[in-house]
Amino acid sequence: MRKSLKKVAASVLAATLALTVVASMGSTADAVKKSKKAKKAAEKVVAFDPAGTYKASVGFQQTESWRFHDEITNKETGLNGSDLNGLNYETDVMRSGDNGVEKIDGTVEGVELKGNGTYTAKITGLNGSLDTAPEGAVQDQMKIAMLYLTTNLPADAKDKVQFTDVSLKVDGSEVTLPEKLFIKPETLKDGYTSLYLIDTYAKGQGEYADSPELAMPPHDSIEITFTISGFANDNPEAVPATPTPAPKQDDATSATSADEDDSEGGSSVNAGVIAGIVGAVVVVAGIVVVVTRKKK
Repeated sequence: MRKSLKKVAASVLAATLALTVVASMGSTADAVKKSKKAKKAAEKVVAFDPAGTYKASVGFQQTESWRFHDEITNKETGLNGSDLNGLNYETDVMRSGDNGVEKIDGTVEGVELKGNGTYTAKITGLNGSLDTAPEGAVQDQMKIAMLYLTTNLPADAKDKVQFTDVSLKVDGSEVTLPEKLFIKPETLKDGYTSLYLIDTYAKGQGEYADSPELAMPPHDSIEITFTISGFANDNPEAVPATPTPAPKQDDATSATSADEDDSEGGSSVNAGVIAGIVGAVVVVAGIVVVVTRKKK
């Protein structure tokens, strides 16, 4: 009987130890997973460097045709994306075709943000590539649903840099923008900052309710001009030159008088003549004084 009880007790103890080990292993595995997630999150967070250099370019999406220039951070079709099909993100305008991503007419002209200043990012040479609906698409539903300035500025730059004086030109004509533009929350989650001018998917969502639409697609060009501040230095190449101040009226008058005198023989000649006359008078006066004294 005692032997049986001992065997049962031993079995229970062994089972308990086994469960403890398994539970411990589970906790360790969870801890490792959490540690890896925390490490990845830490690696993903990159602080804004006010002395650094960043990229910015025009991005857009057109409904029905699925022509686009995606976010810099897009894993498939952004900078160093996995599905670029040999295309160059920094220069090519794209569409989703039967054979994957394809190039269409248009050249992306991005900018390097190297300090505070005014910049213009462009897409030029579209040559009507956004005008016609592809097979199976509805022409009337082709709209620029999203238009933005995509950058690789880290997410924390949102509170450190400011975009001001933002303007949009389509085919050379200025387009009225809403009073308030916005940094899209989704891009911040990806760790970066992008400025949205148009997002019809956000239309009606609180402060973004007045997001406009571009019903007519750009025929040839899109330009976004903006001023950015928050960097450690100004970028002399991106800061408009200060005009040379006009001369004061007094200075201009003096200069004109001097020129006129020079053109007639020069004020310096007249001054020399006057000096000579004064000197002669002084000498003559001296002689007269001496003669007078001798007579006395």
